[in-house]
Parts: sequence; structure tokens; C-alpha cells
Amino acid sequence: MFKEGTLLKYTHEEEVRLICKQGDFVLARQYLGDIHLPTGRIVANDPLAHFETEPFNVSVMPGNYPVYLSVAHFPPSGKDDDEGDSFVAQAILQFNSKRPTKWEMAVPTGEQAAAELANLEEGDYIGYVTDSATGGFMDKAVSDRLEEIIEEFYGKIQGDFIMAYVPSYSFLLTNVLGGEYDDFACFTSGREDGCFPSYFGLDEDGQPCCLVTDFCTIDF
Repeated sequence: MFKEGTLLKYTHEEEVRLICKQGDFVLARQYLGDIHLPTGRIVANDPLAHFETEPFNVSVMPGNYPVYLSVAHFPPSGKDDDEGDSFVAQAILQFNSKRPTKWEMAVPTGEQAAAELANLEEGDYIGYVTDSATGGFMDKAVSDRLEEIIEEFYGKIQGDFIMAYVPSYSFLLTNVLGGEYDDFACFTSGREDGCFPSYFGLDEDGQPCCLVTDFCTIDF
């Protein structure tokens, strides 16, 4: 069916030193803030291109949930002009403090996703496509609203997203629906555009404790 990302086992680590084919690096967990999910139906997509709008087939209770990034920090190699590199390896939506005992691929609702799931082969996955090197989490209610205001919204947040840049990634939490809480999270999707899978982490009772998007940046 599919191959779970190796980095999933480090999703809850505050900081861990690892070795991959690209070299030694530190994977550090960064808290962005809380996101409000008014319906608990989660959409993950490129929010500035807004291709995927169907929620996942697993929902959570409406409420506020913390958003984290797992950022990979590679030190300078010592070569000329190499100042090191940092990029988003994973984006995490945390539902409770439990740690996952099992991972399950996050599959959107709808006929297209069902057809793709039926034809998956070993090593394949269902993911969302980015066209602006950006990923995001939001509620289905926010996704529906964005379909109406996407051009206006893009112009509104573009400057804020650029201002949040730290070498070499960006992130932003903001409000779309106009309520009391931030309801929209976006972040740089690893190193480049692509198609990226998400996974639900399930606790010992089989309940979702987190949702993780893997930006497929680390090759072990």
C-alpha cells in the first residue's frame, strides 16, 4: 500500500540529532501557535494554489489545536559560501499529548481519493500537490471561504508570509473567518514543490492524536 516516512518516529521529539544521506543534521520542533477548527473537518493543501479542498475522512472535535514544524537544520560544511541550510521537514497538527502507537495515511473524502486509494501500489501514497512551495492546515469551513476570496486573500497575506521568512523557510498563522482565533496555518513545503503525504498518528485506543505532513526532504 504505502511506506511510512522514517521521520514520523521523531515527530514528538523537541530536538534530535540524526544522520541521513545528505549528512548530519538536527531536527528541531518549533511551535507556531494554535489553530481553530470550527467543524473539526481538516483540509491540508497548498493554500495559495488551493487545489485540494476535500477534508480528510477522519475528523476531530471542534476546537483549538497547536501547530508545530519539524525543522531540519544542516550545519555549514566548511566549503566556501556554504552557510548551512534549514527547511521544514514536517508540519504537525497536535490533538492531544499522547504519542502515536500506529500511523495511518490521511485520505481525503471524495470519489477521486477513493479511486486513487484502490489503485495504490507498494511505496505509493496519496498526498497534496504544491505550486507555491507552500503547505497548510485549515478547517473545511475555512477552505470553503478561501474558494470565494482566494485572490483577495493571497494579496493580503503575501507580505506577512514574506516578512516571517527565516533562512530558509516561512510560516504564518492568521484569521480567515473573522472570529476570535487564528484559523489558517501555512508554511514552506520543504525544499521545493511536490506531492506530499499526510499521516494520522493513532494512540493506544486507536484515536487520532496528531496529523503530520511529510515534505519528503530527508533521504535515509
